[in-house]
Amino acid sequence: MEISKYFNLLASFLVGITFFCSGAIKLNDPLGFAHTIEGYLHLMASQLTAYIRLLLPYTLVLAMCMATLEVVLGVALLVYWKRFWVLWALLLLTLFFTYLTLYTATSKRIASCGCFGDALALTPWQSFAKSVVLLLLLGGLYWQEKGTPTSLNGYYWVVASLLWSVGLGRHTLRHLPLWDFLPYKVGNDLSRLAQPHVPLRYVYIVEQEGQIMETEHYPQEPGYKFVPVRLLNPEDRPPSTHLSIWKGVEDSTQALLTGHKLLIITQHPTFITSPTLQKLYALIQQFPGALQPVLIAPSGQGQEVADALALPLYTANPLLLQTMLRAPLGLLLLEEGVVANKWHFNDFIQAQKTLRRLGWLQK
Repeated sequence: MEISKYFNLLASFLVGITFFCSGAIKLNDPLGFAHTIEGYLHLMASQLTAYIRLLLPYTLVLAMCMATLEVVLGVALLVYWKRFWVLWALLLLTLFFTYLTLYTATSKRIASCGCFGDALALTPWQSFAKSVVLLLLLGGLYWQEKGTPTSLNGYYWVVASLLWSVGLGRHTLRHLPLWDFLPYKVGNDLSRLAQPHVPLRYVYIVEQEGQIMETEHYPQEPGYKFVPVRLLNPEDRPPSTHLSIWKGVEDSTQALLTGHKLLIITQHPTFITSPTLQKLYALIQQFPGALQPVLIAPSGQGQEVADALALPLYTANPLLLQTMLRAPLGLLLLEEGVVANKWHFNDFIQAQKTLRRLGWLQK
């Protein structure tokens, strides 16, 4: 009896805290989790059925709902609320994760499962093993469920966890992640980030007129829609994402890492509105000569925006831009290659105040 009691307590804690942490980390970076889901959907669309592509416009909604569900179910298990239904929900969810991680592990098309975001990168096989352990713990909890008391006050904890999840996800979507686990976080010296000793080789998965194709060369022709890439030699990958920024056909990475630069990073230049351009232009006019603003956009895009702002245009891989800044438009301040600060464009006023305090804006 005592062994069963201690197993119940320990298993409930381990499973509950695992789901809570997994969901909370994803809500800290919902855009990153949405990109992970997009990769899964493209993989399944190419190998199972093309109808899965119908879910692609809703990856962010799926990411928010999945992460919130994990947090709420984890808290519900920890506070012993609606034990029977919570265990069933967790069992079904874990079975789905087990199948998904086994499928991706055998397909060898995805390097990291995304279970704990960028905070803890697990391979699909490691994630599969984790799911199997969770299934065993949940099976033991379900076996003992009839003798386990249910908390009547757990309802308030569950509602609080739901509100907290929605609030956290909304905040990180409108701003930047509260905890940045990416290589381009504030304080990192980009010039010292390890470079690969062997050139990384990618397969670019692109879509044109509903047809998905793979190519080792980034397509420059119009009409192609960029979707996730697959790394062919992950064993040669450096600890951080390879930084490579171009100006036309010239690699200008080192030039950007010297001096003081304000990178205006946009992932979707065509979505930038006229009022936004006016704000950026007014900001740029206040910079002294020592701080050089530049525009960075995905390859083949952004020339009209650069012309409107009278800025030099640099281009980079879309995946690199997503890693540098979890925002469709934002600012990143570099001081001799060190990330001094970064802002979502929704925090434009805060960025102005900080730049003025640092002496980069004319008073």
